Amino acid sequence: MSTESNIIHWEELPTGKMTALWHPYILSGAVNLLQGDSTAGKSYLSQAIIAALTTGQALPNAEPMPPCNVIIQNAENSYTHVIKPRLQQLSADFSRIKSINETEKRLSLMSEQIEETIVRYEAKLFCIDPLCKPFHKGSYRKKTIMQRKDCNHLLHSDSSLNLFP
Repeated sequence: MSTESNIIHWEELPTGKMTALWHPYILSGAVNLLQGDSTAGKSYLSQAIIAALTTGQALPNAEPMPPCNVIIQNAENSYTHVIKPRLQQLSADFSRIKSINETEKRLSLMSEQIEETIVRYEAKLFCIDPLCKPFHKGSYRKKTIMQRKDCNHLLHSDSSLNLFP
């Protein structure tokens, strides 16, 4: 692939196969962002998707697929008091759900531990909730731009590690 002054020539890019966990909403090998107002139910929706993926249940307007492993990272709700009870109500398969322990060290999106955990557990979904929590208007935009750069790193790591087959 030629790059002149950081230019990617699209005629030289290989065309990959587009696969989806939930067509056309959640694509494999892509950064998928669930965005909305703070009380819109994004966390609950992501947990319903996780429950369906771990048990092989069909998502709306989709065919059932084999159960798959998922990694959840949450900085807003308690795993034991909020997330696990919700996932239990949704009949999730807990043997297919993992989280990276952040009690001693906060996880960065640039951490190699994310890629290693995805590969080790063959996770088909890595869910971060929330990606960026707004504190006030000025910091939200800056944090979102910084997080986007970090997500870009994760997305492009798939070519060397085949994280998203």
